[in-house]
Amino acid sequence: MVRTPAFLVGSGKVTASCKLEQIITGASAKAIERVTLYVSKTQFVDSRTSLASVDLKGADIKDLNAVSLTSDFPAIVGQRYAYARIGVKSVESRICSFRPYKRFTPNARTLSSRATRFSCFITRWP
Repeated sequence: MVRTPAFLVGSGKVTASCKLEQIITGASAKAIERVTLYVSKTQFVDSRTSLASVDLKGADIKDLNAVSLTSDFPAIVGQRYAYARIGVKSVESRICSFRPYKRFTPNARTLSSRATRFSCFITRWP
């Protein structure tokens, strides 16, 4: 589970930081496969709709309390804002667990504090 996500925008980059928490522990626990920062021009921010994304492999995570991802800010034509969110995928899981998205403008220093709705899509793979 992603805790305390924060986003910064500047110098053509989007940086996300957060803490990760292992919800299921013990024999049923699953390792983190990857953490991903997605940036999109719509509220539907995932691997299918993102204009930019960056992955951090679970094995590369040194501290669950200090996870940071940085992506180049994508070129967006026709609008002055974008959306970003963080997804976490566990080993053997077919879906990512997403945090709510945040809306921001490329010139902003931090993301908008506008409350947003959680959205998640489950995709079935063959």
